[in-house]
Amino acid sequence: MSTFTSDWFSNNIPAWQAFFGSWDAAVPKIAIEIGSFEGRSALWLLENVLRHPESKLYCVDVFADKDLADSYWSRFRANVMESMHGGKVDVHVGYSFDFLSKFIVEGSKADFVYVDGSHRAADVLEDLILAFRCLKPGGLLICDDYLGGAGSNSELTLGSPKIAVDAFTTIYRDRLEIIAGQPLYQLAMRKKLDRADDDAASRGM
Repeated sequence: MSTFTSDWFSNNIPAWQAFFGSWDAAVPKIAIEIGSFEGRSALWLLENVLRHPESKLYCVDVFADKDLADSYWSRFRANVMESMHGGKVDVHVGYSFDFLSKFIVEGSKADFVYVDGSHRAADVLEDLILAFRCLKPGGLLICDDYLGGAGSNSELTLGSPKIAVDAFTTIYRDRLEIIAGQPLYQLAMRKKLDRADDDAASRGM
């Protein structure tokens, strides 16, 4: 039986059901989750989206308390790895930069990336840029805490994902589509293409 000590995900389920409503369960999918905590969102994806037996979920987290007896790492293992879906999960204990960079270098591509790791703006921007590189055209990218980060105080803005998401969506606006009608606690976007038509000219090529 799954055991969780907090629930920061369930309010997102109606929006996620809409985002994934057109996905064909008969087609295997690849997903990456940056920041897995106790596994609540991972388990939902496995039960509701990644239903094909050949689908794969990569969970990336530092699991900072993994050496403690009562840790979110131990709860993640019990909730996800020891579930009936555990065979579809590949866990990377470490930093998102290392995993995403390796994923890109290997030429792998994902259908979905969920960015919910570090909330520092610099880290979020790095995760979003690398996640975009990991996605197939048409792939879905969701960043958590767009309007639910550190708050509006100016001294806290570098600890909020919002300024990173705003910078990313401004720079990549010709390569992605922000999904309309969504609640903005998170921000969901769809990748349109890897490079814009004018990229070669802008690089002097």
